Amino acid sequence: PAPLSRTARRMSLFLKMRGVIFLAGVASVMGAASASSAALASSIGNSGIDCSLLAPAYCLADLGCTLQGDVCRADPSIKPELNCTKMQSGSSGAVQDVESAMIDALKGLKDLSKTVGSSTAEAIEKFVDVQKEWDSCMEGYNKSLLFYSNQAAVLDSLQSQLIELEQNCTSTSAPPGCGKLVEDMELQVLEQNATSAKAWIVCTLMQQKLLLAESKIRTGNDEIAKTTTLAQKAYADAATMISDSTKAKQDALNFWNVIKDACIHAAPVFDIPTPSSQSAYTSFTHQTHHSSSIADTSSDIAASPSFPPTSVNPPLSSLSSSSSPYSSSSSRRRLSLTRLRRKIRNMSSNVK
Repeated sequence: PAPLSRTARRMSLFLKMRGVIFLAGVASVMGAASASSAALASSIGNSGIDCSLLAPAYCLADLGCTLQGDVCRADPSIKPELNCTKMQSGSSGAVQDVESAMIDALKGLKDLSKTVGSSTAEAIEKFVDVQKEWDSCMEGYNKSLLFYSNQAAVLDSLQSQLIELEQNCTSTSAPPGCGKLVEDMELQVLEQNATSAKAWIVCTLMQQKLLLAESKIRTGNDEIAKTTTLAQKAYADAATMISDSTKAKQDALNFWNVIKDACIHAAPVFDIPTPSSQSAYTSFTHQTHHSSSIADTSSDIAASPSFPPTSVNPPLSSLSSSSSPYSSSSSRRRLSLTRLRRKIRNMSSNVK
């Protein structure tokens, strides 16, 4: 044969690669399906229960399950007989137990909220009082500083005047009574110095009070931070407890559902006839009953001594008589007999 061109060779190689890729994909899908089937088979025990749906706390050998690490798996070596009465009672009790635990956890959270709220409110109230005290000390300290500054300025002014007066008194042209003036000025300086000293003492005391108030402020801040931290930890622990209770309840409900699905039988199926079949059945029953009524009625007529009848309705005496052939027939048969008599009479009239 003629050699293939470069394009044909490339096309052939491309088709072969696509075939290999397709076969590899089919093998991968078949392998995944096989693995999935094996995993499903390994999760369903001999009791028919899917063990993978159970939490570790409910992975029981009585169900044909065993715990492998943290995962519940089926144990092929266990072939239990499922005791539905025991398991249904146990699963229901487990749900009730976790429900009670959750209610207790919620009640504890409510009490915790009251306690934490009370302690936090108390710490905040103390901090508010300390803050007010600090504000008062700060205001007093500022006033004492202002008063001391004013008194110090007056003292400086008097001292400057005293120095100037002493210089004037030592000159050759000293004013008369200079000594007296110097003494009076020195007395004013001493008095102002005492006033300034008192103002300084008051200012120092106010500063100490302010420092004490600042210490209380820091303590109040620490108390609030501590209370807040404890509250956060308490609420975090409570949230964890609620989360654990919720998970425990869900695990118990899963256990209950697994037992319920395994033990509760399906409702019986009743074959309810369709409207068409029901009407056909009713028509068939009616026709059969009507035919038998006619047959019975014909035999009664043949045995009757007054055949053919002279009237449509039989006499009352014949209906009440025990020897009459009509006395043993039911009301439905009487109606059929009456209709048949009417037909026979019509036929007799036509013949005449």
